Amino acid sequence: VVQVGGGVGLSSVAAAEAVGAQGRAITYEASEQQVEAIKETLRLNDKTWRDRAPVHVRHGIVGEAVKIEADSGDPATVSLNELPECEVFALDCEGAELGIIRSMSMRPRIIVVETHGWLGSATNDVRSVLEESGYEIVDEIPERPDRDNYVLVGRSHDGE
Repeated sequence: VVQVGGGVGLSSVAAAEAVGAQGRAITYEASEQQVEAIKETLRLNDKTWRDRAPVHVRHGIVGEAVKIEADSGDPATVSLNELPECEVFALDCEGAELGIIRSMSMRPRIIVVETHGWLGSATNDVRSVLEESGYEIVDEIPERPDRDNYVLVGRSHDGE
């Protein structure tokens, strides 16, 4: 599992559950404060094994930053080519999701995208780019429809 944007860590806890003690997940988070919040959320949810978390939390900006929550500190810049191949790719990156999807070279089986229409990543645009890239939208969850904020779940046509 690779995540871009970790918020307070709830999706990182879900990633830890999904990959288990033998799996691997990476969360990239642009805000230094949120990096610490993610690590604390993992700790509070007992998502560490043998003194290591199944989720590696990295302080970095993937793609082009549109909006960063809280103080960013000095995050590393991570190019899309540096992202590891993964089965599940999750994006909650405050408006940068459309640019990331358009530029990604990897082909995850599942992609989960929180859209941010008010920040330039309109849900219909994200849906279109995913479908043009060979993903079937299998779920659409309204977060804040008044702000064109949804979660889209796509499954690769060549994935099981």
